[in-house]
Amino acid sequence: MPTIKFITDLKLSPPKTGKLWDVLESFEVVIDEVMIKVSAGTKTDGASIPRFLWRIVDHPFQRLMIYAAVVHDAGYHGTAKAIDATTRQPIETDKDFFDKAFLDIMLHCGVSRVKAYIAYKGVSIFGGSSWEAGHQNG
Repeated sequence: MPTIKFITDLKLSPPKTGKLWDVLESFEVVIDEVMIKVSAGTKTDGASIPRFLWRIVDHPFQRLMIYAAVVHDAGYHGTAKAIDATTRQPIETDKDFFDKAFLDIMLHCGVSRVKAYIAYKGVSIFGGSSWEAGHQNG
């Protein structure tokens, strides 16, 4: 299991309308030697876990899952940057990188292995269109 450290606290604001929450301040997490920076203003809907899986894996805003959800959504929407924690050089990322980060952070935060793997498979199988939509210009 990778080493994970949260550098800053996650601060979210609930939606005034709709279902998207806002990240109020930039949020940083280090997974092994990779720092992921989530920009303030990022919108999250709980990692886009298909609704039919909520009964199995719980609501995507539950306390144990929200950190992983925010990193995942930011990666999918292009509002997260990955850098080498030692050299501070940018690291190329792709959908698989953020899907794996989602899984690793869930496990670190105490989501059961079964629920974490189901959620991971859900986003890795069904998240392609969301990834494409967030990366049309880049």
